[in-house]
Amino acid sequence: MAVCTKAYYLDQAAARLALAAIHEKARKQGRTGKLPVRVYPCDLCDGWHLTAKPVTGKPPPWDVDPNWVRPGPTEHLQRRSRDAVTPSRRRRSPSPRSTG
Repeated sequence: MAVCTKAYYLDQAAARLALAAIHEKARKQGRTGKLPVRVYPCDLCDGWHLTAKPVTGKPPPWDVDPNWVRPGPTEHLQRRSRDAVTPSRRRRSPSPRSTG
């Protein structure tokens, strides 16, 4: 399982503020390149991220309702995130080497 390495926002409001700030800064600088266009919840870290991918088909509930909150408990997401991160943080114990 991949470790989430994207910019992390605690909640949808923080992600939307960051998105607005990015667009404002780009507007002031006259940038017209590819910019993030929306926010989405991450199933790995239980945080929020920005994406430049437009919605295709029916919009997800968080795009429709800025107050949307992930339903149900999120312990499984926290466990998945911990399981994904822990192996990379483990230190190998020195293996005994024979000097024969």
